[in-house]
Amino acid sequence: MLLIKTAALGDVLRTTPLLRTLPDHLGPCQITWVTDSGALPLLNGLAEIDRALATTDPALPFLLDAETFDLAICLDKEPSACALLARANSRDKRGFTLAPHGAVIPANRSADYLWRLGLDDDEKFHRNERSYPELMHHAIGVPYGGERYILSVSEAAKENARDRLDACGLVAGERVVVGFQTGAGGVFANKAWTVTGVKEAIIATASDLGATPVLLGGPREAAQNRMLAEDTSHLGTIDAGADHDLETFAAIVGSMDIVVTGDTLAMHLGIAQGRYVVAIFGPTCAREIDLFGHGRKIVTALDCSPCYRRTCDISPSCMEKIEAAEVVTAIQDGIAGRTDDASSTPKDHDTGKRA
Repeated sequence: MLLIKTAALGDVLRTTPLLRTLPDHLGPCQITWVTDSGALPLLNGLAEIDRALATTDPALPFLLDAETFDLAICLDKEPSACALLARANSRDKRGFTLAPHGAVIPANRSADYLWRLGLDDDEKFHRNERSYPELMHHAIGVPYGGERYILSVSEAAKENARDRLDACGLVAGERVVVGFQTGAGGVFANKAWTVTGVKEAIIATASDLGATPVLLGGPREAAQNRMLAEDTSHLGTIDAGADHDLETFAAIVGSMDIVVTGDTLAMHLGIAQGRYVVAIFGPTCAREIDLFGHGRKIVTALDCSPCYRRTCDISPSCMEKIEAAEVVTAIQDGIAGRTDDASSTPKDHDTGKRA
């Protein structure tokens, strides 16, 4: 079987439930996954995958020409990915493919709805009630039973994460650890929560809840996180650094008890590792995200959300409408869930306006 899923790293992670449902539905599968080279670390160590190939692999076109697949799936709507499905040798193609005139089209009838969501804002933003895993399974005609993400973090990455956090002064097991992912991808406007909001939540998390705040991020957040760490150093805030490889970053996220984040890779990494995730939504669709009963969604009250705009001049913005008190309450609920019953998981529910 051929599975093509490239695009954003978080999207690759939230496609991994198929690695469980496809064999359950179709029987034993030999799965070849084609993705971007940057996403390959997310697939490392997964026994469910027989072969992971990068789109940049020079051998890929020859393999597609030479091999025959019983089933080929593409879940990207990008022409380059759809062209791979169009080229693949398979009588059963599902998801999205490339028409002879170059347009992206559904490869099978079940994929029509997911294809239409990309064209119909009203349907995507206000009518659709299904999460992305549900939509994905429906598109390829495979039953979905709530299967979760699959992620394997290597012991080497976990050791690197422990070494980094130890060097930052984090004492394991001493207090609840709350990770704050302070940034987000730059494609959509206002996807990250405000620096002011993060700072207020850090102060309350440390002083009122007795937890240790840890700043998470990549190169884009490095300067901002240093500033936040300096401003709240008296509270024991830890800056986990911003120069990690993907696997080490995944392991650092997995070391948190609670992860506070926008709609980011850190959110998906937290979900994949069973962390209690406080997910903050402004311009993107909260309904498409499943926390699998272990976290809280906080959705802006601004009526124009979600929008997926690349620029925005609305003031106050959707993320500026998110109050720190609401985020701190969600963190507190996560701490209470750990304290009251370590074997149970707090229920996932939304606050604010429905996306």
